[in-house]
Amino acid sequence: MCYFNPYVSTSYKILFNECLEIVILFVGSIDFSNKNAALWYQKQIQESIDLGHNGFMLDFREYTPVNSISSNEMSGLEMHNHFIGLYQKTVYEMTLNYTAVENILHLDENEKKSSSINYQSDFLFHACSGYTHRAQYSQLHWPGDASVDWNIYSVQDVYLPLGENWIDISTNLIYDHDTDGRYRLGKTDIFHGGQWIMNVRDDLLTIPLFARADSIIPPIDSSAFT
Repeated sequence: MCYFNPYVSTSYKILFNECLEIVILFVGSIDFSNKNAALWYQKQIQESIDLGHNGFMLDFREYTPVNSISSNEMSGLEMHNHFIGLYQKTVYEMTLNYTAVENILHLDENEKKSSSINYQSDFLFHACSGYTHRAQYSQLHWPGDASVDWNIYSVQDVYLPLGENWIDISTNLIYDHDTDGRYRLGKTDIFHGGQWIMNVRDDLLTIPLFARADSIIPPIDSSAFT
């Protein structure tokens, strides 16, 4: 499973400048109401598929600046919930098409002529943000990092009712959450234990924690930061 989010950091100058040139950003975020932006993001997803990933953690998308204007001329306030669906739909439809093409290549001629074939994406999606009817684009939901300290405002007393409400709103029946228990760890403890909670400032240092990069994907090209 490969981690994605809908933002482009100014530190990644090659990708950031590319986004500026084709005008698909608003306040550092990919504007999924712009068809060109969706196509550009699908290209990034395709690169991860080419590396062998068959699932995606689609993080964030709950931050939409209220005074921003997207390509469809809606304000950030108006787009707040709608934007989540566009983000996840962009990835889902791309993988749906990819799955269909892969399946068609293995069909015989009679099967190819059939109009009753109903393809579904073979990829697994694990998303953080969501809204009503989000289940059609993502099978799993996770409510975010839990820096819990086992008080009455965290862990089961909060997350179980939250999950029940989420199932009612989203129609998504598969839900999970963190019950971490680790709180305010130092950087040394994080690296030694491989824990999720991080206070690492350097983007490059987070790579081993996310993907053990050398064993899954090639080391990042340092020229991306220059």
